[in-house]
Amino acid sequence: MRFVRRARHRPCAVVLLALTALAGCRELPRWQPVALPSDRHGHRLERVAGGLLVCGGFSTSAGAADHDSAATLWLADGESEWRRLADMPSAHAFFGSTVHDGALHALGDGVLRCDGATHTWQSVVPAGQLPRSHFGSAQIDGVAYVLGGYPLERSAFWAVDLALRRVDPLPPPPGFRPGDHFHFLAAVNGELHVLGGLDGEQFHPLREHWVLRAGTWVKQPDPPAGLWQKFGGQALVAGGWHVFGEFGHWRYEPGTGAWTERARMPYVVAMPATLVHAETIWVVGGMRSESTGRVLLAYDTTTDSWRDLSR
Repeated sequence: MRFVRRARHRPCAVVLLALTALAGCRELPRWQPVALPSDRHGHRLERVAGGLLVCGGFSTSAGAADHDSAATLWLADGESEWRRLADMPSAHAFFGSTVHDGALHALGDGVLRCDGATHTWQSVVPAGQLPRSHFGSAQIDGVAYVLGGYPLERSAFWAVDLALRRVDPLPPPPGFRPGDHFHFLAAVNGELHVLGGLDGEQFHPLREHWVLRAGTWVKQPDPPAGLWQKFGGQALVAGGWHVFGEFGHWRYEPGTGAWTERARMPYVVAMPATLVHAETIWVVGGMRSESTGRVLLAYDTTTDSWRDLSR
């Protein structure tokens, strides 16, 4: 495995236009999300038909109307303001989500489904079958995988068939112990990858990489640092896997197994939500490490540059 440190290049002249930002002499996409109505972290963000859905999480803004962790927000394509929808049936924070059959599925305790057309919620897996929070999750072909988290009695590796509405336990990666949490999970080329996590006993970031291949866990070369998702995020762009946070910013190339160092975030945020559009990674929300306020960051993968669009 190769670790590659990229040389930092100097950006070209930056010109600000009304709603278009130029970074490294390349326009950011004309479409872009807008900052959430108030600061929020531990929430989930997914694209469904016609717009973006945000649900759960916490807001610490004084007087914020959406401070509770059952809030659901909607940003329709072409609009510039988030709209409040009916709340989730139960509060969720530091949980997981995926889109299947055109609907957002919130993973945590059980599974809740928000219809992409009517924006109505229903329970599809009863509560009490999955960890509530602090776990990693990813979906492959209608099966959502959940690893770690809390409470301890449900801290394990689970497969959730979203069509059959069934939860089954599976053998976890070697060395996993109940209480380990905040792993990065991603579906890369049809295989489940697990990165890092936080040791549930000593609370040390783990430097591990496993892939579930034909039902068997296969060890991969260690990543360049201990990785965990509380103070960071992840995104798949153009075949590469980006993980970024307090540990830095790295891109994994599945074809070669190489890790490349990329530009760090302007500041660290806790439990943000991420979105990919036109080779740009958007970080929407999250708790700032050194100040308060709403968060909206954009990372251009072609120029290796971040822009802070928070306002």
